[in-house]
Amino acid sequence: MNWLLRVLSIVLGLFLFPAISPAQEFTPIERLGDSIYNDKNLSKFQNQSCRTCHNPTSSFADPENMKDPFNQPVSLGSDGMSLGDRNTPMAGYGAFVPVFHFDTAEGIYVTLN
Repeated sequence: MNWLLRVLSIVLGLFLFPAISPAQEFTPIERLGDSIYNDKNLSKFQNQSCRTCHNPTSSFADPENMKDPFNQPVSLGSDGMSLGDRNTPMAGYGAFVPVFHFDTAEGIYVTLN
């Protein structure tokens, strides 16, 4: 059953998140985002990036959890010992999150939609 879920997630990932062709250039903001997403220096012990637990090869989820999600349902912390109480959520939905801005009249952040 685990192999079936993995195959389905890969197939869906190929359709939902097609690869960027080598000829396509990143915008400066996309390069910055990619740099932050892959920067291990942002973790407490400079050993994990966002990509460590939100890996594109594992449908933007933790590849370690994908190996055995029933026995290791939560992600390992930066210290190599800590376990939280939640699994790493998929980051693949990030492209669909609405844009926020600060509404000075309301004094809160709101979406543009």
